[in-house]
Amino acid sequence: MVLFREMKHEIAHATPPTLANEAKSIEQARSEMLDLGCYEIYLTTFDSHLRLAAFLDIVPRLNDREYWTLLRDVWTTAEVTFPKKQDWLNLLCAQRPERESFMNCNEHETLQSLPSVVQIYRGCGHVDGIYGLSWTLNYERAKFFAAYSCGPRRHVLCPGLQGQWPVLATATCSKSDVIAYLDHRDEEEIVVDPRKITVVGAKEWRLPDHKLRSA
Repeated sequence: MVLFREMKHEIAHATPPTLANEAKSIEQARSEMLDLGCYEIYLTTFDSHLRLAAFLDIVPRLNDREYWTLLRDVWTTAEVTFPKKQDWLNLLCAQRPERESFMNCNEHETLQSLPSVVQIYRGCGHVDGIYGLSWTLNYERAKFFAAYSCGPRRHVLCPGLQGQWPVLATATCSKSDVIAYLDHRDEEEIVVDPRKITVVGAKEWRLPDHKLRSA
C-alpha cells in the first residue's frame, strides 16, 4: 500500500510527459494483483470514492467470505453513499452465504442486544437526503455528519449535491430489518433499508450557533 501511495503522489505531481507512464504503471500493477487474487490490496489503489465501482467490477471473482469482508472495507471507507444508494442496497442484500463476515463479534453482540424497535439518527445536508442507508444510534455523531454534508469535501465528491443547511433526522426501525451494526471509528452505525424506517422528525441545524429549528 505504501508503494501505491507513492505512485499516486508521483502522478499528482508529475509533468505531462511522465503522467501517462505513471498511470500505465498503476494499471499494470492492478492487473497483476487481479491475476494473483490480491483483491484487498487492489481496492486500496483506488481513492475511497472510487472503490465502489472497482468492487462491482471484481464481484464475479470473489468467494463468499471475500465478498462480505471486502464489502465491509469498501463501505466503511466510503465518504458518500447516498448517490449510489441502490447499488449499495443490492450489494448489502445479496443472497450470498457468510453474511456474518460483514460484522465482527462485538458488533454482532451489540446488534443482538438492541431492543426490538430501535431509535436511530441521521445527519445530511438536505431533507431530500434523509432516506439513506446509513444511520447511527448516537445523536452527536449524526450532528457531525450533518455538518460534514455541508462542507467543501462533499462539494468535491458530489458536485451539485452539497447541502445548504445541516439536517438532523430521527427515525425508528425494527431490529429485524437492520442490515448491519458497525462500530468502526465509534460511529455506532445502523445500516438499514430506508424503505423500512419510520421518520418521526427532522430538524435543520443552523450553523454556527448550532440552534435547531423545525424543518
